[in-house]
Amino acid sequence: MRVKLVIVGIEGEANLGFILRLAKNFDVNKIVLVQPRIKVTEEVKRFAAKASDLAESLKIVDNLDDALKNVELKICTSAKVGSEKDLLRSVIYPDDLVKIYKRTRGVIGLVFGRESTGLTREELSKCDLIVNIPASPSYPVLNLSHSVGILLYLLYISELDEKKYRKIAKKETIGFLLESYNLVLECLPIDEKKKERARIGFKRVIGKALLTDGEARTLAYILRKVWRKLECQKNT
Repeated sequence: MRVKLVIVGIEGEANLGFILRLAKNFDVNKIVLVQPRIKVTEEVKRFAAKASDLAESLKIVDNLDDALKNVELKICTSAKVGSEKDLLRSVIYPDDLVKIYKRTRGVIGLVFGRESTGLTREELSKCDLIVNIPASPSYPVLNLSHSVGILLYLLYISELDEKKYRKIAKKETIGFLLESYNLVLECLPIDEKKKERARIGFKRVIGKALLTDGEARTLAYILRKVWRKLECQKNT
């Protein structure tokens, strides 16, 4: 699959073994561990069963930025759903993830956090979208390997009968659009805290919009026109 599986700070050997097994089940061969708290032991391979060979190809890095290199879309996972004011934790759900995946042609970085505490807010801010797996309010936090299994399964079966969908805008085009938005935003007489919320909110909206290249370029063109009309370039 077109998925790079990124696991941050994994703490359990059994979970890592089961994740390797799931990766094998669903044709995922790019697996990156960010600052794992365990070593890849024989116990890990035992839990991985016939997927133990994937343990040899695991990549271990020191930070999330390195793990997310060369991906088109960065998707973090979280058991927590934010309020309307907490834009950082504004989430999509698994069915939304499938739709986005089917409209993307590049590699998706799918990021899972620690068994004990999940992903930090700083780590979440590095992703384009946050996905939440709904569960009973009485016990909404899923086991790490179970969460991995649910999302990989849904993405895998979406490829079995994949049809031709329109391609979403390239990473470079989206970057140009976000840059254009930021140019206008910097000219507005609002404080930095509100500007940061506006940046996060716009980034989330664009991530959910599934824009084509033409649509993204048109929006960027309008924003650049607004920027020039306001003569903002004098202040940048």
